[in-house]
Amino acid sequence: LEESRDRYVDLYDFAPIGYLTLTREGTISEINLTGADILGMERKKLIDRRFSQFVAEADRDRWYQYFANILKHEQRQRCELLFQHKDGSCFHAQLDSQHMKDDGAIRIALTDITERVQAEAAVHAALALAEGIVDTVREPLIVLDAALKIVSANRSFYQNFRTEPENTVGRQLNELDNCQWDIPKLKELLQTILSNNQPFEGFEMAHDFPDIGERKMLLNARRIISKSSEAPLILLVIEEANG
Repeated sequence: LEESRDRYVDLYDFAPIGYLTLTREGTISEINLTGADILGMERKKLIDRRFSQFVAEADRDRWYQYFANILKHEQRQRCELLFQHKDGSCFHAQLDSQHMKDDGAIRIALTDITERVQAEAAVHAALALAEGIVDTVREPLIVLDAALKIVSANRSFYQNFRTEPENTVGRQLNELDNCQWDIPKLKELLQTILSNNQPFEGFEMAHDFPDIGERKMLLNARRIISKSSEAPLILLVIEEANG
């Protein structure tokens, strides 16, 4: 029994994530060493403290709402909140919580996800920068996936062809604008890019669009690789043909 107890204590205290127990009033009754490290305070000083005081003020209302839902239901619930240390530094954590029916306590697994949140923020910032740069490109361009569905388009495309993102993104190229882009030769060239990674440049195409009239275009396309997806994408750039 002593060996089992000691093994349990080791597993509990030195687990890679924080474990704590709250009363129905929201005060800490138990917490492991990892949890104390995450909150940035000695374990003995955490007992009987209100857990809400560690939640950053910006997320405190969300915590109260989350805690109220935990008390109402017995199934496990998840939430991500911003916390603040005594020195003012902040960190992000994921809470997996469950209200125990037998003793009424609230068990919480606390995981520091600051690095993940910062990495996601960096990715979003990079994407926003890339989209901002793409939107400054004068020529209309669209990105297609392997099924020739439109993943994204730039501002010039929407302006030149008088369409909106909600009528463009996610649609098959050959279905766009009442199937006006259903051009067998273009589809063949795009599929060649996917199969042989063979780009094309200067493919001439003339088409009569109901809203903007006849357009003579030069199409350039090549395959691109996205780090967020193993599936290839196609970048299609549309230039206005002279004459």
